[in-house]
Amino acid sequence: MSDAPAALVVELQEQLRTTARHFCATLAELEPIAIRLADLEGRLRAAQHRVGIYHNVSAPARELAAEIANGHLQALIPYVPMVVAEATRRAEEALLRRPGP
Repeated sequence: MSDAPAALVVELQEQLRTTARHFCATLAELEPIAIRLADLEGRLRAAQHRVGIYHNVSAPARELAAEIANGHLQALIPYVPMVVAEATRRAEEALLRRPGP
């Protein structure tokens, strides 16, 4: 039996570990942005209530951001919720949309 298949297994395991480290580091960089988004959304909702805006028909920013994140993580199905590309695009548009008057 050749050592080639065993060597390939070792090589692929190392590539997986390297990619996993990069994945974890990238997500850690996103955490402060997610915290900032949630904080700003909360502050905006509080400010709206102070001026008498009690019902905002738009989806919460955190919900839209989670939809976008899940859309970009579809390679991890079945461990993340399935989100179709169109839903990801719509969520991104809604999150980035400038509010009307």
